[in-house]
Amino acid sequence: MDTFEGNASKDQEEEVDRLRAYFTRNWAYVTSPKQRGYEITNIGSIESSHRAYTYRMKKQGKAWTLKGAKAMLSLIEARKNDQLEEALENSLKQLTKVPELSEEAASMVTIKVRDFLKVTPPRSSQGAVNGSIPLDAPTSSPMGRMIKAFSH
Repeated sequence: MDTFEGNASKDQEEEVDRLRAYFTRNWAYVTSPKQRGYEITNIGSIESSHRAYTYRMKKQGKAWTLKGAKAMLSLIEARKNDQLEEALENSLKQLTKVPELSEEAASMVTIKVRDFLKVTPPRSSQGAVNGSIPLDAPTSSPMGRMIKAFSH
């Protein structure tokens, strides 16, 4: 920092002061994890493999629920470890488990087939009275010109 200050021109003095203030405020986070007391080793493998995760999880502004994100990460991890088929089989088994009913509960269930086969009669409808196409683009774009053509 001293060398940087010594080589800075008068125009850069304010920026040097801002940089020194930043380092003063954030010095605890600027130091390495090992200097902060963390024993982190062998993280190079994840450093070089993050693309498989970030491309799938962040592509096109995706949003995930916690459960969905965990499921997707486990599938990506299984694929990277050549265990995808096994992971999918286990997931499928969990999805297709049908809870067993006791004989007493099964005897209480009655199903009338005719209720399933009933077709509701068609209802008359008025159709579309009016509508609009939202435009998320400039009116000079192809989509904007199309909307203008339809609205006249």
